[in-house]
Amino acid sequence: MLSPRKRVSLYVMRRVFILFVAILLGQSLAAQDDSQAISLVFDATEWNMGRINEEDGPVSYTFHYRNEADHSVAIERVYTSCGCTTSDYSRKPLKAGGEGTVVVTFDPEGRSGRVERSITLVFDSGKGRQELRIKGRVNPRPQSVAEEFPYDLGGGLRADVTYRSFGKIAQGNTRSMALILYNSSDDPLWVTPEWVEQSGALELFLPEQIAPDERVLMTMTYTIGEVVPEGGLLRDSFRILIEGATATEENLFTTRAVVLNAESTAN
Repeated sequence: MLSPRKRVSLYVMRRVFILFVAILLGQSLAAQDDSQAISLVFDATEWNMGRINEEDGPVSYTFHYRNEADHSVAIERVYTSCGCTTSDYSRKPLKAGGEGTVVVTFDPEGRSGRVERSITLVFDSGKGRQELRIKGRVNPRPQSVAEEFPYDLGGGLRADVTYRSFGKIAQGNTRSMALILYNSSDDPLWVTPEWVEQSGALELFLPEQIAPDERVLMTMTYTIGEVVPEGGLLRDSFRILIEGATATEENLFTTRAVVLNAESTAN
């Protein structure tokens, strides 16, 4: 059994050893931090594009950096958060004290609205990492008539959609939805709906005449009564006759709704 004096001495030696290891570990971590801190240093790490227009095409920004290490450093890998963002940079080692650039290009096509993207650079044999960020807002390009109203109903009449799902509707309730019709012709069009499949629960509201270059709403309203259809599903379809002419097979609108009876609603 150790004497009290020896136990105290052993305790002190252990404490000194632990303190010595902690000091060495701290110095090692500090050396790693210093190594990263004095590698590639960027003048700015974020670019605010502000508002840009989608139709104007790609925009670019140049990030500047310098090598503050005491050895040559190369950018080895680059990761981007989106395929819409690319980067151009030199892969050659940059001497100590040298300066370089990273050109970041953002393509706004199909990306209207708020934008936030990141580019991560890996350099100095993997010991250094730097994230560059870009942000801004993209104004959408004007759509053509064919893009805004892709469904050609004939005679110059076009629609934005030809199908509406009303989802679930409880008994005793009503639900309305609408679609947009556009007269792309130079003459007024007289239009009337023609039922193909009718549940009796759907009501249509459609102006009789659509002026040239006019957009109108066609409103569709389901009113759910006491009778629940078989399977609880309502199906309706109709065409729009233009000037009384027979509509084409492609000129077909469909709607669907699921009726919830009183028991299922209560549960």
